[in-house]
Amino acid sequence: MKAVRGAVKYYDQQSGVGLIVLENGEDDVRVNFIGSRGIRLAVGLRVEVRRVHGPDAVYASEVRVIP
Repeated sequence: MKAVRGAVKYYDQQSGVGLIVLENGEDDVRVNFIGSRGIRLAVGLRVEVRRVHGPDAVYASEVRVIP
């Protein structure tokens, strides 16, 4: 699936759970991520993600910070 851009809308550093709002207007995607590969997510951070359809929601995969 094609990568899409968005921004971190909510993120809990302790649990690694959050939401990313997509620039294309599609529904927010969930992120379950704890600072791997040296990336630290924070509210407002612009990211590029691939969407993965899970059993109960759409999740962000391959999260990459963009300038």
